[in-house]
Amino acid sequence: MTATATAWAFRPTSTARRCTSTPASPSPPLFVTEVQGGAARVAGLRPGDIIESINESAPFIKGAPIPAIAALYPQYPEARPVRLRLLRQSTGRRWTATVKPGLFQRDLTALQVVRSKLLDDDIAYVRISGFVPDSAERVLRAIARLGEDRLLVGVVLDLRGNDGGSPTEAVRLLSAFAHGKVTAYQCTVDDKCETLRTDDTVDLLDLPLAVLIDRSCASACEHFSSAVKDLRLGRLVGTRTAGVVSGPAQAYLLSNNTTLSFPSRHHLGPNREVIDRIGVAPDHHVPLTPKDAAAGHDPALTKALTLLHK
Repeated sequence: MTATATAWAFRPTSTARRCTSTPASPSPPLFVTEVQGGAARVAGLRPGDIIESINESAPFIKGAPIPAIAALYPQYPEARPVRLRLLRQSTGRRWTATVKPGLFQRDLTALQVVRSKLLDDDIAYVRISGFVPDSAERVLRAIARLGEDRLLVGVVLDLRGNDGGSPTEAVRLLSAFAHGKVTAYQCTVDDKCETLRTDDTVDLLDLPLAVLIDRSCASACEHFSSAVKDLRLGRLVGTRTAGVVSGPAQAYLLSNNTTLSFPSRHHLGPNREVIDRIGVAPDHHVPLTPKDAAAGHDPALTKALTLLHK
């Protein structure tokens, strides 16, 4: 059994995105998309429940998040009990729940970086929670396994919630869909750029691709997503990414024996566009709504399957 120190074991999200807000900031409505266990389950929260107030304060004023919304995100044990006012649209029920952070038992399958399954008997679906070492190879092995006894007609890569990781792994996975391409540039302040190219030793899959993205897709995830879009390797479905991608970090030793790290180069997409603080826009904007979450529907995945079957 594994215990995780997440605050309340539920994941809030928002459906919209304002161009005037910072890329990673939430926007209304704020609602529950997943209940993993712990205090959230004890409090009776369900996917689709709308969070109308946090500690008696509305989460947003004129579409902008207020400081109270930060109470939902601190890590345990810094997080404190939070009083939520909730609305369940399906029944009209309104109630208040005080959710106390603490340890809870986590489903081990949810901790897997790469998870895969077959959809519609001919689509390989692979969810990747991070670009950790060997993740690209695990994705490719999963796709090969799903296609062992059938003819696959497409691949869905689900990068929602992927907070990035190794750019090398992102490049290796991209290389299964294209050879001889530039995937990104990493440039100094005086515009001296290093070119990141596909690894053409990776075998091509030769399969249509759809990639699911959201505002939690950051860093190497945005490297991957921007390359898919710019190089026309597939379709991006979902919502705009986080806009949090920088170049490799350089560490500096300070006089008090601490270190300070910050990027020595900035990241540009294959078309030399800036992604940091902007994000990557999907080809098909398909947000999740409270009604979808409550019903267990995944409209972005449905759209991706429709695209691959055309």
